[in-house]
Amino acid sequence: MSDRPYTDDDIRAEAARLLAIASANADDAIRPAVQRKWGGKADSEAIDEACDQIVTLLDGAADVSEWAVSLGADGLEPDGHTLQLGVDPGDGDRPRIRLHFAFHPDMADADRDHFVMALSKVVLRNL
Repeated sequence: MSDRPYTDDDIRAEAARLLAIASANADDAIRPAVQRKWGGKADSEAIDEACDQIVTLLDGAADVSEWAVSLGADGLEPDGHTLQLGVDPGDGDRPRIRLHFAFHPDMADADRDHFVMALSKVVLRNL
């Protein structure tokens, strides 16, 4: 029996909660970050517009804090591969389902490609 008053799941849940809070409180960091990124290339109006667009994206972003913490705890890394299904032409061609992938860092790119392609074929064949 452990002397700890918490479990590994408790630690993961708290890390996810803190990550979500950090994202929700990003407003104060947005303008300085945008200013550093584009301050020399954009006027004040363009900076304001970029900040507004970033806030809109953050407001609509899914809270994947728990997933992100679990992926890191498992030693997995997010990958650019996606599998999209059920595109709705009436909704700006937005997918109805999108799967994102995370792989162990030792997995070769070719193996990642193969896995996503094989999974795509299985999923599409069974729809």
